[in-house]
Parts: sequence; C-alpha cells; structure tokens
Amino acid sequence: MSLTQPEELQDELFSVLFDEDSITSGSGKTTKFTAQDVELAGRRIDAAGVLPKIAEWRAEDRYMKRGGGRPSLLDDRAILIVSLMLMVEGSRLFVTEMRNVFHYRLTDDARVALGVAGIINTGEHHKDADGWYHRVWRSLHSMIDTWDGWPAPKVLLNREERAEVMSLRDKNMTKRKLERSRWFTNAMLEMTIKAQPRDIRRAWKGAISADQTTVKAPSQKKRWRRDEKTRQEVPKYNLKTREEIAKWVMEIDADLYPIDKSAEQKDHDAATAPSAPNAKKRSPGYKWELTYMANLFIQVAEQPGVAPGHPQLIIAASLGTPNKDTAEHTLAAIVSVKERGHHISRLTVDRGYNGGMKAEDFHIPMKAMNVPLVVDYKVTQKGIKGGKGGAIQVEGAHYCPATPKQLLEATPEMDQQLIDFHTYRARIEERRNYRLKPKEKPDEQGNQPMMCPAFGPTATVECPWREKHPKSSAKPKAVILKRNLPAKPDRICKQVSVSFHALDGVEHDQLLHYGSDEWARTYAHDRNSMESMNEYLKDGPEDLRNSASRRLRGMAAQQYLITMMLVTANLRKIARFILEQKRPRPKSKPKEGRRRDRLGMSAYVRWRERVEAVETLPDLPPPDIPQQI
Repeated sequence: MSLTQPEELQDELFSVLFDEDSITSGSGKTTKFTAQDVELAGRRIDAAGVLPKIAEWRAEDRYMKRGGGRPSLLDDRAILIVSLMLMVEGSRLFVTEMRNVFHYRLTDDARVALGVAGIINTGEHHKDADGWYHRVWRSLHSMIDTWDGWPAPKVLLNREERAEVMSLRDKNMTKRKLERSRWFTNAMLEMTIKAQPRDIRRAWKGAISADQTTVKAPSQKKRWRRDEKTRQEVPKYNLKTREEIAKWVMEIDADLYPIDKSAEQKDHDAATAPSAPNAKKRSPGYKWELTYMANLFIQVAEQPGVAPGHPQLIIAASLGTPNKDTAEHTLAAIVSVKERGHHISRLTVDRGYNGGMKAEDFHIPMKAMNVPLVVDYKVTQKGIKGGKGGAIQVEGAHYCPATPKQLLEATPEMDQQLIDFHTYRARIEERRNYRLKPKEKPDEQGNQPMMCPAFGPTATVECPWREKHPKSSAKPKAVILKRNLPAKPDRICKQVSVSFHALDGVEHDQLLHYGSDEWARTYAHDRNSMESMNEYLKDGPEDLRNSASRRLRGMAAQQYLITMMLVTANLRKIARFILEQKRPRPKSKPKEGRRRDRLGMSAYVRWRERVEAVETLPDLPPPDIPQQI
C-alpha cells in the first residue's frame, strides 16, 4: 500500500485527523473516553493505512507456518485506538492501563464505536479485570509478532542460552520483519505529517537532520563485556570452583552504551577512588547502561536563523542495537521519506555518520539518491586528502594546485590553535577563490567536468599559466604567485576541463563550503534542532528517558511503544505550533529614534545645524567641511 496520497486528499485529512483540544488537554486516568475520542483516534489509525498491512503480514506468517488459530476478540484497530488515546492523554502505555480502558473507561457509545459492545462484563470486578488483561495482552502481542524479527523467551537467560537463542534465528525472517517494523513506524509518522493544513505542510522544503538517541532498556541485567577484536563475551570464573559466574540477561538485543554520569556521581567516584600509589584508578567519566538505539530523522528549517513556517516533526524513525547497522537504518529511512513523495534538500549528520561509515555503505548510496549532505569531519578527514588531475582535494572540494598552503591547511591549524577564529574564517573565505568551477551540470550518472578557477569569463583568480579572458570582470582577483605553481602543469592546468566521476572524493563531499559562515550556521542549527527534539522526547510528556514507562519486553515491543510516543510527540508539536500562530501578536511601538538625537545631543545633528546655519548666509563662501565628514 502506498503512503503517497494526492494533495487535495491530504488537505481533507487535517480536518478529520486533528483536534487541538484532544492534544492540549488530557482526560485523566479515571474519566470516561467518549465515542468522539474513539472516532478521532480511529480516523488517525485508518489514515495511517497500517491495518491492511498488518492483516497482510499476519496472513503471510500463517501461510509460512501452515497454521492458524482462533481470531482475537480484540482486533488490531481496537488495540491501536486505545494505545493512541492513552498516549494522547499522557498515560503510560501499560497493558494494565489498556485493560482499564476496555474494562471501565469507555462510555456505552464508545464501546459501540470501538466494536467491543458485544463483550459483556460479568459484574465480578477481579474476574472481569483478569479477562480484559489477558485479551489485551494476547491481541497486543499478536499484532507485535507480525514485525518481531527477534524472537526470544521473556525470561532471564545465561550466556549459553543467549547464544542458543541467537543461533536459532532465521536471518531472512529477521530482515523481512525489520522492514515491516520500519514500515509501521514510518506509516504512523506520515499520518501526523498529513494531519497539518496545506500551508504548514508545504512550508517544509526538504531539510532533514538525523541522529541517534539512546533508549534505556526496561531491564538493566547486563551481559559480560565483549572482547574488542572477537566481539565475544568474556566471562569471569569462580576462582575456587572454576565455574563460570552466571550473567542473567532479559533484553538480549539491547547492548551496553556509555552514558555520561551526573556531576554528583563523578564527584562521588573521585572521592571514593583508591588512594594507594599502585591502586587502579576508577574512571569517573561514564557509566554503562543497557540500551536500544533510536534512529530519528526530523524536519528542520531550510534557512537557519529564520523562523520556520512549520513545526519540526519526526518524519522517519527506527529502533536498533547500539553501534550496529547504523548505515542500513539511515538509508532505509531516507528511502522511506522519498518513497512517500517528499523532496530532500539536505541531510545533516554528525561526525559519527560521516567518519564512522564506509563510503559504499553511506556516502555512495546518498549520492545515488541525490541527497546532499551537510557534515562535519573527523581530525583524520581534515586538510589535504588526495585529488585528481592535479587538483587538490580538501574538505569536500577540489582546489587549484597553486592554492597557498596556509589556505589548504587552515582547518588543521585552527584545531591546533595555531591561528585564531577570525584568521581561520578569513582563510576559508579566501580559499573559495581557488575552488574548481563546474563547466556543465552533472550528467545522468553524476559525472561533471570541472575547470581551473583562472579559466573563462567567471575566473576568480589570475594565473601566469592562463590568459585572461576578454570578458572577465574588472573586479580585483587573487593572484597566483609563480613560486606556488607546481613543477609542471597537470591536466587541470593544461586542459579546458577535467571530468570528475560522481564517486571522486565522495566520502568527503558535501553541499556547503566547509568552515564558512553559511556552513557553520546551517550545521549548528540542524544539530541543535535535533538535540532539542531528543530532550523533548526524553523529558517531555512522552518521558522516553524513563524506562519504567516502557514495560514490554523485546525490541519489537519497544519499537511499538516508541512509535506511539513519536506519533503523539508530533501531534503535540503541531498543536503548539497552530496555537502559537493563532495567538495575537503585540503591535510594535513606533520608533522614536535615539534619545541623544531627539535631544539634539548627536554630533551629526549639531554639525548639520551648523551647516544649515552657514548655508543661510548668502554673502559668505561655502563652509570648508572636513573630508572625513
């Protein structure tokens, strides 16, 4: 089923999918949900288009297993609607909370609208509560199982048992269900994107920022540390019995991740560290948590510093294991965004993406999909890094071979504090003049001919080896010194142009001139927007930081919970944005000018008065006004 819909149909979705009051206020945990609540949540779930897909996946799985079973009394739609209603009101998405909704928090009309009016309570509270709990649990996990590619018993497992569970998993099944889990999450998020008025939806022009954020696992029973080379757990043994000390773990698909300690914890560690000369010091910097890793992609403003005409929403997401398959998660998200019909004008990522992935896993696919990158570089990526045809490659661009060395090495010198920031920025701007120029637009394969910066009417430098073009502008240009010229001219100095392949320097390629003011503002804005979103998710109403609010076990169940959190976070941001737009703005006071001007204290005013006074004397020559005035 395609997630792309006509623009006119998307416009209609706002009026039926969005109700500001349902986002900005909650009903509490004991009040009744009405038929209107059920209908609004139902319209949202239906608009996401996930129900037909889940039914298709379940039928496919039953065919593969050659089995079946009695259908659940609670269908997928009822489970999704109740989940969304609970998240919207700010409740925890516990099975007990869902049970309470079905048990006693629905009005009679709401029970009819939800399709559960036929399930009659007996009147015995505990019996009915237990019955609803088991119905909810079975129906919820029946749905989650359709994208659960990481089956494992929900019990504590030792090292050998964990290894056995991992070995029994079917890699093809895991891959297939991973794709399903991503599709479900992105379809739900796309519903929130469509739930905006047309003018707000169109205000976003395609800029995306991506990052990962840790999601603490509900259970913190940790495995043994892994060997850095073999990536296998290194167990410890009882010195007396020689038996392995058992390490019991429940969240076997989560992994250890270093979390920055609080200042109080660091002070405590430093104070309690061994003081003996040969004692092993404790590191006060980090503690290790068992976490999952959420891959988030948000919409950001196209022009940094200008208030966007849209809320910055999460447009794609997935859940994985820390330090595993990051490139795959990123590519899958970008493919999903493009398949949903969205244009991507840029993707901003940090050094962990740009310097931590192989070109064939990240940079080349992004280039093939025509997704421009805005990136920062690791220390090993800065400065001169190869070249082609005599041109020198430096931080995402190719330059004239006679570019002054201090311009090429500006970034490493800045990192080593050999130059100050203003000198660095001046050198980066001067370096633009020596950058190669495109002769033509890239062809269908992405290949593009590039010219010497001293060639043609648009030359930005003057070179002894290039004759000045007769139509070249008279604007002063940088002059290449003979001592900076190479020993003999290479192709870029002899030919009109040199053809650069789409993959030449692809691991360093990016949209903006690295180090420039434009790059710095864009990169900082996009990264800060991402950090702001992370903080909102973790400390806002969704409370993502609190693992106690996510009690379901396993990565597939955690993906479901996090998906519902991201959906309601988007809806809250839309509501806040619309309310801010409707809020009347105070009228600005008329400018009265500077006080010293109004009181005649300005030197310019006094000088002007003297000049005007002199000009009223026709018999005198014009005043001798100083040149600086």
